Amino acid sequence: MDGVRFGDDWGLQTSLMIQPDEWRRIFKKHYKRIYATAREAGMIVMIHSCGKITDILPDLIEIGVEVVNPLQPEAMDVEYCQKEFGRDLTFWGGLGSQSTIPNGTADDVRRDTYRDTGREHRRHSGRGERPIKKNLKKIKSRLDILHSFG
Repeated sequence: MDGVRFGDDWGLQTSLMIQPDEWRRIFKKHYKRIYATAREAGMIVMIHSCGKITDILPDLIEIGVEVVNPLQPEAMDVEYCQKEFGRDLTFWGGLGSQSTIPNGTADDVRRDTYRDTGREHRRHSGRGERPIKKNLKKIKSRLDILHSFG
Protein backbone atom coordinates (compact mmCIF):
# COMPACT_ATOMS: atom_id res chain seq x y z
CA MET A 1 0.00 0.00 0.00
CA ASP A 2 1.39 3.37 -1.05
CA GLY A 3 -1.12 5.81 0.37
CA VAL A 4 -4.16 6.49 2.47
CA ARG A 5 -7.20 8.38 1.20
CA PHE A 6 -9.26 10.21 3.79
CA GLY A 7 -12.84 11.02 2.84
CA ASP A 8 -14.07 14.00 4.80
CA ASP A 9 -16.11 16.55 2.85
CA TRP A 10 -15.50 20.09 4.09
CA GLY A 11 -16.75 22.12 1.14
CA LEU A 12 -20.00 23.49 -0.12
CA GLN A 13 -20.39 24.78 -3.66
CA THR A 14 -19.30 28.31 -2.69
CA SER A 15 -17.40 27.99 0.61
CA LEU A 16 -16.32 25.75 3.44
CA MET A 17 -19.07 24.30 5.61
CA ILE A 18 -17.67 26.30 8.52
CA GLN A 19 -15.51 29.40 8.72
CA PRO A 20 -11.83 28.67 7.93
CA ASP A 21 -10.73 29.89 11.37
CA GLU A 22 -13.19 27.50 13.02
CA TRP A 23 -11.91 24.63 10.86
CA ARG A 24 -8.39 25.48 11.97
CA ARG A 25 -9.38 25.72 15.64
CA ILE A 26 -11.50 22.56 15.75
CA PHE A 27 -10.06 20.15 13.19
CA LYS A 28 -6.56 21.06 12.06
CA LYS A 29 -4.59 19.70 15.01
CA HIS A 30 -6.43 16.36 14.87
CA TYR A 31 -5.90 15.90 11.15
CA LYS A 32 -2.26 16.88 11.56
CA ARG A 33 -1.78 14.04 14.03
CA ILE A 34 -3.63 11.51 11.83
CA TYR A 35 -1.80 12.55 8.67
CA ALA A 36 1.57 12.50 10.47
CA THR A 37 0.95 8.88 11.46
CA ALA A 38 0.31 7.97 7.83
CA ARG A 39 3.36 9.91 6.61
CA GLU A 40 5.59 8.30 9.25
CA ALA A 41 4.49 4.92 7.89
CA GLY A 42 5.68 6.04 4.45
CA MET A 43 2.20 6.62 3.07
CA ILE A 44 1.04 9.30 0.65
CA VAL A 45 -1.74 11.33 2.29
CA MET A 46 -4.72 11.91 0.01
CA ILE A 47 -7.97 13.62 0.89
CA HIS A 48 -11.38 13.73 -0.72
CA SER A 49 -13.45 16.84 -0.24
CA CYS A 50 -16.00 18.10 -2.71
CA GLY A 51 -16.73 21.79 -2.89
CA LYS A 52 -14.72 24.93 -2.36
CA ILE A 53 -11.87 24.27 0.06
CA THR A 54 -9.44 26.83 -1.36
CA ASP A 55 -9.25 28.70 1.96
CA ILE A 56 -7.68 25.73 3.75
CA LEU A 57 -5.37 24.42 1.01
CA PRO A 58 -2.33 26.10 2.67
CA ASP A 59 -3.32 24.44 5.96
CA LEU A 60 -3.68 21.06 4.29
CA ILE A 61 -0.21 21.39 2.78
CA GLU A 62 1.18 22.39 6.18
CA ILE A 63 -0.26 19.32 7.90
CA GLY A 64 0.96 16.84 5.31
CA VAL A 65 -1.67 16.41 2.59
CA GLU A 66 -0.12 15.55 -0.77
CA VAL A 67 -3.15 14.78 -2.98
CA VAL A 68 -6.53 16.55 -3.11
CA ASN A 69 -9.53 14.92 -4.80
CA PRO A 70 -11.55 16.21 -6.53
CA LEU A 71 -10.46 19.54 -7.92
CA GLN A 72 -14.05 20.47 -8.69
CA PRO A 73 -14.15 23.24 -11.34
CA GLU A 74 -17.74 24.11 -10.47
CA ALA A 75 -16.52 25.17 -7.03
CA MET A 76 -12.79 25.93 -7.32
CA ASP A 77 -10.68 27.74 -9.90
CA VAL A 78 -8.60 24.95 -11.42
CA GLU A 79 -5.94 27.21 -12.93
CA TYR A 80 -5.56 29.26 -9.74
CA CYS A 81 -5.22 26.15 -7.57
CA GLN A 82 -2.63 24.64 -9.89
CA LYS A 83 -0.65 27.90 -10.05
CA GLU A 84 -0.77 28.64 -6.32
CA PHE A 85 -0.59 25.15 -4.84
CA GLY A 86 0.57 22.84 -7.63
CA ARG A 87 4.15 22.81 -6.30
CA ASP A 88 2.97 21.16 -3.11
CA LEU A 89 -0.21 19.30 -4.05
CA THR A 90 -1.27 16.86 -6.70
CA PHE A 91 -4.82 17.57 -7.79
CA TRP A 92 -6.85 14.52 -8.73
CA GLY A 93 -9.73 15.87 -10.76
CA GLY A 94 -10.53 18.95 -12.76
CA LEU A 95 -13.15 17.77 -15.22
CA GLY A 96 -16.57 18.93 -14.14
CA SER A 97 -18.60 16.11 -12.60
CA GLN A 98 -21.57 18.51 -12.53
CA SER A 99 -20.99 20.07 -15.94
CA THR A 100 -18.70 18.56 -18.57
CA ILE A 101 -19.08 14.90 -17.65
CA PRO A 102 -22.90 14.73 -17.42
CA ASN A 103 -23.84 17.47 -19.90
CA GLY A 104 -20.90 18.05 -22.23
CA THR A 105 -20.22 16.65 -25.65
CA ALA A 106 -17.19 14.61 -26.62
CA ASP A 107 -15.70 17.88 -27.93
CA ASP A 108 -16.29 19.53 -24.54
CA VAL A 109 -14.46 16.67 -22.85
CA ARG A 110 -11.55 17.07 -25.28
CA ARG A 111 -11.45 20.85 -24.75
CA ASP A 112 -11.53 20.63 -20.98
CA THR A 113 -8.95 17.86 -20.95
CA TYR A 114 -6.49 19.88 -23.01
CA ARG A 115 -7.24 23.24 -21.37
CA ASP A 116 -4.58 22.59 -18.84
CA THR A 117 -1.90 24.36 -16.86
CA GLY A 118 0.73 21.74 -17.61
CA ARG A 119 1.00 18.16 -18.66
CA GLU A 120 1.56 17.04 -15.07
CA HIS A 121 -2.00 18.04 -14.23
CA ARG A 122 -4.19 15.80 -16.30
CA ARG A 123 -7.83 16.59 -15.83
CA HIS A 124 -10.29 13.84 -15.19
CA SER A 125 -13.46 13.42 -13.26
CA GLY A 126 -12.66 13.20 -9.59
CA ARG A 127 -15.59 10.84 -9.28
CA GLY A 128 -13.92 7.64 -10.42
CA GLU A 129 -15.71 5.69 -7.73
CA ARG A 130 -19.12 6.51 -9.20
CA PRO A 131 -20.40 4.27 -12.01
CA ILE A 132 -20.29 6.10 -15.33
CA LYS A 133 -23.70 6.14 -16.98
CA LYS A 134 -22.90 8.66 -19.71
CA ASN A 135 -22.60 8.12 -23.43
CA LEU A 136 -19.70 6.07 -24.67
CA LYS A 137 -18.46 8.72 -27.15
CA LYS A 138 -17.50 10.99 -24.24
CA ILE A 139 -15.81 8.19 -22.37
CA LYS A 140 -13.92 7.09 -25.48
CA SER A 141 -12.78 10.66 -26.26
CA ARG A 142 -11.45 10.99 -22.73
CA LEU A 143 -9.60 7.70 -22.90
CA ASP A 144 -8.11 8.57 -26.31
CA ILE A 145 -6.72 11.81 -24.91
CA LEU A 146 -5.30 10.16 -21.80
CA HIS A 147 -3.65 7.42 -23.90
CA SER A 148 -2.00 10.11 -26.02
CA PHE A 149 -0.11 11.31 -22.92
CA GLY A 150 1.70 7.98 -22.79
